[in-house]
Amino acid sequence: VTNVGSVFEGCASITKVTIPEGVVSVGSFDYCTSLTSIQISNSVESLYGFDNCTSLTNITIPNSVTSIYSMQNCTALTEVKLGNGITSICDYMFRGCNSLKKVTIGNNVEEIGILAFENTAIEEFYSYSKEPPSIVIGEVRNYGGNWYDGTSFLDGIKEEAILYIPSRSSDKYQSSQWSEEFKNIREM
Repeated sequence: VTNVGSVFEGCASITKVTIPEGVVSVGSFDYCTSLTSIQISNSVESLYGFDNCTSLTNITIPNSVTSIYSMQNCTALTEVKLGNGITSICDYMFRGCNSLKKVTIGNNVEEIGILAFENTAIEEFYSYSKEPPSIVIGEVRNYGGNWYDGTSFLDGIKEEAILYIPSRSSDKYQSSQWSEEFKNIREM
């Protein structure tokens, strides 16, 4: 089996998932409200999503994954690590993950979509990209049949939140949209 569809969507009793080697594509785990742990093998390239997995506290996406679509309203989620395979963080990706405090993005992220981290509690954001990823701002987009005028990738970020960036990239981040999102920018 290389592709696992959305067969687990809505399985409220699942608590742990291990996606084995050989699986390349994984469908939705949306509404798996008891899911607390997920291990993703290095063969996985595509994940659909984990919306409303309200017991999931952290997730590490391996470098092999090149696309993940949504993890909205994972209210217990405190930490996310996105590997180097991810190049774009979708619009509204972590929207409503109101316990999310720590985010790490790999060195290949090029774009962060509209309100990707809206209604989160980010205190630490680690970007390993030497070039600041572009932040989609001010575009009107159709999302699920509704039109949104995005203003930022974060909404209401805490003023004391810290953005950690690679050494020798401070000038690039300070002269980009990132300096408007984060008042505290520090090199790692």
